[in-house]
Parts: sequence; C-alpha cells; structure tokens
Amino acid sequence: MNTLIAIRKAQGIRSTSPITILKAEASEYVAIINSNTIVKLGPGMSFNTNWTLATYGTNWAVWTN
Repeated sequence: MNTLIAIRKAQGIRSTSPITILKAEASEYVAIINSNTIVKLGPGMSFNTNWTLATYGTNWAVWTN
C-alpha cells in the first residue's frame, strides 16, 4: 500500500485527475490516470508499452511514464 501511495504522490494523482479507460471487460480493466500512470487489474502481465513497471501483484500492475 505504501508503494501505491508513493506512486500516487510522485505522479501528482488527485481525486480530480483525468482517467481514460483503455479496456473494461469482465476479466481485465486498464486505465490511464493523469496521462502518466497506467493501472491494470486482471490476470496477465503482458502490456506492450515503453512505460516503466512501477509495482505489481497478483492480477494487478501499475506503470508510470
């Protein structure tokens, strides 16, 4: 949890930050928050991107740019 809080602060994410949903399906959800953070919920870690994997766990990951 502390890592996620640190990422949120470093990326300037607030409750009013813009969100763009890239994928919303029964088994997977992917969104870009604040144009600088990607959150993926669901199985699989495959994400074709030049972004940096910031943290991950079972069925979730966060990338930053």
